[in-house]
Amino acid sequence: MAKKKQKNFQILHIAIVLIIVMAVSFFAGAFAAAPNPGHTIGQIECSNTFCAKSGGVGIGTTNAVRKLHINEPSKTATYMQITHSTTGSASNDGLLIGIDANKDARMTNYEGKDIFFIVGGAERFRFASNGRLGIGTTSPAQALHVVGNIQA
Repeated sequence: MAKKKQKNFQILHIAIVLIIVMAVSFFAGAFAAAPNPGHTIGQIECSNTFCAKSGGVGIGTTNAVRKLHINEPSKTATYMQITHSTTGSASNDGLLIGIDANKDARMTNYEGKDIFFIVGGAERFRFASNGRLGIGTTSPAQALHVVGNIQA
């Protein structure tokens, strides 16, 4: 049973890392596509809250070490929130991705909907809003529902 829990934790960890990578890629592309008028990303001046130069965008840092680098220098937790016109824009709306005070990765869907991953055009696994994890299925019927073979 301990090996099964460890495997489930590993799958969850990989899923969270993938979501963060996808979100960072999306936002880095959005900033790079729309620099300030008359400037290129390599020429934008830095302030203490925003910097876009040398191919990276920094929020809360003037030394972006990736395409998008978010830093909260005055707190121990840092989050990125994604909302749109139907989720609302309050602190308890949309999708929250970040690092909590314990340095654990955190992802919260405040909308009470599933979180799923599509790879190569096909859904690969889903965290259902009822707490179930489905691998190879879009509607998990048990706490862990796997369609296909499992190798331990």
